[in-house]
Amino acid sequence: MGSGKKKARVDNNLRQAGGLMAELILWVSLALCAYTYIGYPLVLKVMAALFARGVRKGSGEPGVSFIIAGYNEEAVVAAKLENTLGLEYPSDRLQVIFASDGSTDSTVRIARRFEGKGVVVLHNEGRRGKVSALNDAVCAAKGEILVFSDCRQRFDPLAVRALVENFNDPAVGAVSGELFIGTNGDGRAPTASYWDYEKSVRKSEAAFGSVMGVTGAIWAIRRSIFEPYPQATILDDLYQPMRAVLKGYRVVFESGARAFDVASKKTKDEIRRKVRTIAGNWQVFFSMKGLFDPWQNRAIFQFVSHKVLRLLVPFFLLIAFTANIFALDQFSYRILFYSQLLFYGVCLASVGAAKIGFRSGLISLFHVFTVLNYSAVAGFVNFITGRQGVIWKN
Repeated sequence: MGSGKKKARVDNNLRQAGGLMAELILWVSLALCAYTYIGYPLVLKVMAALFARGVRKGSGEPGVSFIIAGYNEEAVVAAKLENTLGLEYPSDRLQVIFASDGSTDSTVRIARRFEGKGVVVLHNEGRRGKVSALNDAVCAAKGEILVFSDCRQRFDPLAVRALVENFNDPAVGAVSGELFIGTNGDGRAPTASYWDYEKSVRKSEAAFGSVMGVTGAIWAIRRSIFEPYPQATILDDLYQPMRAVLKGYRVVFESGARAFDVASKKTKDEIRRKVRTIAGNWQVFFSMKGLFDPWQNRAIFQFVSHKVLRLLVPFFLLIAFTANIFALDQFSYRILFYSQLLFYGVCLASVGAAKIGFRSGLISLFHVFTVLNYSAVAGFVNFITGRQGVIWKN
């Protein structure tokens, strides 16, 4: 009888310990999610106010090589080159390079119409990937500042000048411009609100240190610190900035350098781009030495809080949901569990609402949250399975 009571006490103690562990895991997971999306931006605001570092801008006009890489861009390449040639920067100091990665439509033929205006057109017959086209373009570049852009976006006339002014400060290695996402013809795009949030985070990071990555549509780097991309690189606009940070340079955000784009009408297109981006993040995490070393990466706080934790949120959510199941003997945790079920139900409903074109502020918020976290999981799976190649699609 005594041994039975003892066993019962042991079992009870184990259940209590297991319950406490489940509760701890649950709250830590939820706290990490809250910190990632809410706490970190608030901490940044405080740090930006306390430790603000300005940039010593200058009005010089160094040589600039403006590089555009594209594949089958016949619908937009002419407008892009016209926009670039019309920028307010001395034409004798601005070299424009268009690099085609195996385009099979009339992209190259259209681009070559601009060779008489000084545009350098590069073309390789087979597709090798965006970074190969960028490497080729940099080899042909003559400017001491390299500016990168995609074909879709249009630049404000003063954008290049605004980017270049930051390089008067020797501590600055790379500069991200600001991308504005317009409507797609049927109201404000859901991704535009998220992009506003993301830009706010980047501005705060740049105020006292470095942003984690740049906006691929509009950014610049010193030619002297550019490193040729490894052939397998997926995400060019994270690789170079993080290399600059590891070399001791700042990567700053310039809101005066503006580019404009229109959001995709199709959710699947946004997901495809996001999945590719996230797979590229994971690739950089695992391949670039020094990122997780605080002695080498002086922006490790921003790096972990912004880049790493953001991609781990869906896994934290899964852990929290699972841990909640082991704490259902308490009424408060049953309420929390049903609240989670309701939350995920609304997330799924938001996807359906987006498919039929229904939009509201709250539904759009749930939709963006769902897309981002689904993409985070899919991007991770694509990376670990090797399914995310370097060839990109329009």
